[in-house]
Amino acid sequence: MEKYFFAVSLPIEMYVILSSGDGRIFVSMPFKQLFKRQVCLQEGLDQKRFVKGKGHFSPKLSAQGVVVHVQRFGERFSVAGGKQHLRFQEGVIVHGRLRDLFCGGTKGAFVSSGANRNDQYQYMPKETPVNLFLFCPFARDGVEKHNLACYIVHEIPGGNFPAMKGLNMPNFALSDEVFFRAADAFPTPFHLYDENGIRKTIRDVKAAFSWAPSYREYFAVKALPNPQILKIFAEEGCGLDCSSQCELLLAQRCGVRGDAIMFSANAMPPSEYDLARSLGAVINLDDLSDAPLLEKHGGIPELISVRFNPGGEFSGGTAIMGNPGESKYGMTRDQLREALLYCRARGTKRFGLHAFLSSNSTVESYYPSLASLLFQTGKALEKETGLVFDFVNLSGGVGIPYRPEEKANDILAIGEGVRKAYLEAFGTIREDGVKLCSEMGRFMTGPQGWLLTRVVHEKQIYRDYLGVDACASCLMRPAMYGAYHHIHIAGKRNAPCDHLYDVTGCLCENNDKFAVNRMLPKTEIGDLAVIHDTGAHGLAMGYQYNGRLRCAEVLYTANDGFRLIRRAETPEDYFATLV
Repeated sequence: MEKYFFAVSLPIEMYVILSSGDGRIFVSMPFKQLFKRQVCLQEGLDQKRFVKGKGHFSPKLSAQGVVVHVQRFGERFSVAGGKQHLRFQEGVIVHGRLRDLFCGGTKGAFVSSGANRNDQYQYMPKETPVNLFLFCPFARDGVEKHNLACYIVHEIPGGNFPAMKGLNMPNFALSDEVFFRAADAFPTPFHLYDENGIRKTIRDVKAAFSWAPSYREYFAVKALPNPQILKIFAEEGCGLDCSSQCELLLAQRCGVRGDAIMFSANAMPPSEYDLARSLGAVINLDDLSDAPLLEKHGGIPELISVRFNPGGEFSGGTAIMGNPGESKYGMTRDQLREALLYCRARGTKRFGLHAFLSSNSTVESYYPSLASLLFQTGKALEKETGLVFDFVNLSGGVGIPYRPEEKANDILAIGEGVRKAYLEAFGTIREDGVKLCSEMGRFMTGPQGWLLTRVVHEKQIYRDYLGVDACASCLMRPAMYGAYHHIHIAGKRNAPCDHLYDVTGCLCENNDKFAVNRMLPKTEIGDLAVIHDTGAHGLAMGYQYNGRLRCAEVLYTANDGFRLIRRAETPEDYFATLV
């Protein structure tokens, strides 16, 4: 029998699971991503209600449907075509009444992933009886009021999760056979990176901005600071974005010098300016006080870059994409002019303009909106200072979809949006015109990395816990930010996700969890868990707390082989710096 799924997800991990009775499938959806999402149910919940304090109800669905739209953040969402609404009470249980509400269709339920109305929908057969279960663990920090959102997924028989349509699946470009081979060749845990995937992403980005004069991507070294990865970027014609002494030395050891290095640092030791200038790097000043500091440590160059912070909230259309007013980076508009005039008096002739106003943005208008701001600001500064406006650096911020229901950014569409902003600002595109560059990290390598880890322990108390041989020293994001990383069990992609687990590491910290209340297939000791999207800010953020050591890195090469590119740390490494 086929299985179907209906989910309501909140930041406190409240879920509703729909099942045909022979198993459950689960996908979570963060409420922050759910503007204008919609769900169609077959004729719904006539005279049924969510009862405050109760845990379930069991409607029978028929051939019609009811549509629910997320209207806004707050306390309610409305049912299309009627005055009925559900109110969210204290973040725990929903209550309200739905009566005889129809969307007019007769084909059954469908899933919509959001903005694209041309999505291919999967339909639920008519007259499908279902049971609806409510699962609501409480948040650690108490209960908050948040909006609801929901959707239905049609699961094909056997529970083949990646085959669902209408959703953006995590990166399943590599087969489980590759993961098994890698885990046979190297002891877990380790991060596995896909060389072909990285090269393809680089080429896609270059194609998206091929219209731009002298476009160059400066890969953000902090995202994945491994020399073998950096050499791939150098081979593909990219530069490197460095923000520390060690990152500059990594660039040097990879043979990258001169204007192929962008040095963007803040509150750094003055000696780092000396090193950057000795390598011929382009210097990006973060603060007005950095100009006289640079003068004393390496000297003021002919080409200088300045970092802009416009303050307030950064918006494009109706979307708020960042809050630079709370960011420590960059200068005010007046400080930009003052810094450039200071540098001009000491020999600078050309300048670039840089800004980083949003992190992991999945709004495709972010780069075009940022480009428009920088183009117009740069033109004005050119008039005010008499310096030549040489380039715009869009920095990073283009995001990736960590969750299955999130849409991937279309880099070609983003590039086209920036092209239109360029034409609006400058009228034409000329080879000697204002150049364009970027400093993406997460977008370039994030989806091309996986953390492979073995299940080594299972514990059943008030929850079911799967203990794995990785911990936050290998991947800190879930512990530090509560970040979602998709997990699948190798060899069980087609198994029903009918068990609820917390997936934990071995640190003596209760936040050392890769997943909380995650539906997975029944998992056994020795199973290989694959944690997705660890190719950026993964091992790079690793640490040695609790005496737990950082893991290895392995490259899945273009010729279908494996190469160890960083060994795992040993106790000798841990003690090596003690005196």
